[in-house]
Amino acid sequence: MLDQSAPEFSTRASGPLAGFRIVEFAGIGPGPFACMMLADMGAEVVTLDRVGARKNLKSVAGRGRKVVELDLKDKAAIAQVLDLLANADALIEGFRPGGLAALLEAQKSGKGQVVDAAMCDGAASLMSMFFDMAAAGRWTDERESNFLDGGAHFYGVYECACGRFVSIGSIEPQFYALLRKHAGLSDGDFDKQMDRNAWPELKQKLVDVFKSKTRDDWCEIMEGTDVCFAPILTMAEAPRHPHNAAREIFVTRHGVTQPAPAPRFSRTPSAIRDAATADIASLTSEWQGGR
Repeated sequence: MLDQSAPEFSTRASGPLAGFRIVEFAGIGPGPFACMMLADMGAEVVTLDRVGARKNLKSVAGRGRKVVELDLKDKAAIAQVLDLLANADALIEGFRPGGLAALLEAQKSGKGQVVDAAMCDGAASLMSMFFDMAAAGRWTDERESNFLDGGAHFYGVYECACGRFVSIGSIEPQFYALLRKHAGLSDGDFDKQMDRNAWPELKQKLVDVFKSKTRDDWCEIMEGTDVCFAPILTMAEAPRHPHNAAREIFVTRHGVTQPAPAPRFSRTPSAIRDAATADIASLTSEWQGGR
C-alpha cells in the first residue's frame, strides 16, 4: 500500500478531467461514487450539502470535493446555486447522475442535456449475457441450477480446513482439466463437467476436497496456474495480497485504507485530494472569471 506522501496524492487538480467543473447535490450511492472518480481524475467538484450535514471531510467517497453548506429552502441560496451552475460543465444529483459522454457531446454541440441514469437500468444492462443464454436455452429460472449461479461444481466458493474460503471459475475445458490436475480429481465422475444431473454430487465431492486443506495450502497449489482460482480475502487482507500490493490498488490516507484512483492514465495521472469547505459566493466569482 502507498502512504499519503506517494504521487497518487496531490493538493492540486491533475488528471484527464482537470479544468472541468462539476456541481453535485449531496446524496448517497452512485452520485457520490461517480463524483469521487471525477474528482480523482482532476475535475473540480463542488458538493452542495445541508447546513451542518457534512461532519467528516476525510471520508473516502467524499474525497477531493469543495463542500458548500446551504439551505435550499432559502430563495437567496437558490439564486446563488443557479449563478454557480451557469458556469458549471455538469450537475449531478440523485435522480440525474450524469456522465463523461455528456461532457464530450456538449463540447461538440454547445448544448446541454439531462442524462437520466438509474441503477435499475444499469442492472438490466449487466444482465445482457444472461438474456443471451436464456434465449439459447442455456439458462433456467430455477435457483442454483445454472453454471454461474452456484449450481455447477466448477464455479463457486468453497470452505477450507481453516474456515476461510477460496473461489474457482474453471469453466473452459482446459481450465477444468487444470482444476482436476491440481485438486487431484481423478474420479471418473468428474468427466461429466457439463452434466447438470451430476453437479450436486460433484459439488459435494469438491466440498470435501477443499476442506482437506487450508486456504494457504490451496493458494500454494493453485496460484500461478490457469485454474481460474482466487482466495476469498477480507477487507483487511485484500490490500496485503501480493497482486494488489504490487499494483498498488489500495492506498492509505489519513490513516484510512481506501481504493486508489482508477482507471489509470499514463500522461495525465489521477490523484486523491482532500475535501474542504468553500464559500459559494467566492466560487461563483471564481467560475465567472473564466478558466
